[in-house]
Amino acid sequence: MLNEHCHNPLESIEDVLYAKDWSFDRLSEEQLYFKVAGDRGTYRLLFIWDEMTKSLQFCCELDIEVDADDIGNSYKLLSDVNSKLWLGHFDMVKESDRSSYTPCYRYTSLYFGGAPADSAAQMKELICYSLQESERLYDLFSLMSEPAHIPEKMSLALAETAGRC
Repeated sequence: MLNEHCHNPLESIEDVLYAKDWSFDRLSEEQLYFKVAGDRGTYRLLFIWDEMTKSLQFCCELDIEVDADDIGNSYKLLSDVNSKLWLGHFDMVKESDRSSYTPCYRYTSLYFGGAPADSAAQMKELICYSLQESERLYDLFSLMSEPAHIPEKMSLALAETAGRC
């Protein structure tokens, strides 16, 4: 069952991006990359399709860099953030050519038995959700990038807001 042919879900993602008139790069048959400008920052999004395992990995990287010396405190905050998410998780990514870490939202979908008929709608919702969460938590991640982030500031940034405008 694992080796049966499965529709490449990147094609459905392309349909979503065309509909939004967003430009993207198809890095390979298995990778699709694009950037989205949000209200608070620019997000780099990457989908990676693995035909062998029938899995689609999604990453939404923020344009914030956290110094390697402050990474220990950042993981505690990520644990608090991730415990409140219902889908996916945030991680700190370190590229080999950088000494800093970048917050990144991650999610992996399994496609045993093929991509669902509503794959485009599912991918649209995943992109929307990841951008909403990244925007919502942008200030917290920005505070993490400051040299001496104060625990009180972090607690306040993690607090849920109530009320309406």
